[in-house]
Amino acid sequence: MNKFFILILACGLLHASFSGTIVDKKSSDPISNALISDSLHSVKSNINGSFKIKSSEKIYHVKAYGYKPLSFRYDTNQTLIKLTPITIKALYLTFWGASNNSKTLKNILNLIDKTEVNAVVMDVKNEYGSTSFLTSFKEANKYGAHKKRTNRNIQKFMKTMKERGVYTI
Repeated sequence: MNKFFILILACGLLHASFSGTIVDKKSSDPISNALISDSLHSVKSNINGSFKIKSSEKIYHVKAYGYKPLSFRYDTNQTLIKLTPITIKALYLTFWGASNNSKTLKNILNLIDKTEVNAVVMDVKNEYGSTSFLTSFKEANKYGAHKKRTNRNIQKFMKTMKERGVYTI
């Protein structure tokens, strides 16, 4: 009898669920169609901003058009999730300009520091199929897409953008 009870309890834990409501941080209005995800599942919030996701994972990610993406842990007991509205003001970096050592990147970083720019759109592949950085995609590396890459350290590039609060696209 005890083994049966433990089995039922274990099954329940494996298929745990988390629910909450997604709202605008400034207006407290509900946000419908926000995408709530763990590493395997995704659900959308309804017209009232409510959602329920079946998952036993601890970290969730929320994305919605017009809002900064948010990640949070379920164990914070946070069921009212407030998303910060964002107006994208982006600059464009070509395949060649997205190098950590390029003059173009230095100029863009200067603009980011002095203006309201909060996003960068970056080409990660050129018209010939070359990737701007070494990727983990085996097929691309197999045909040499990374051989003419312009960015030798994509982690450094991303860190530079994150330190400035820049949204990368």
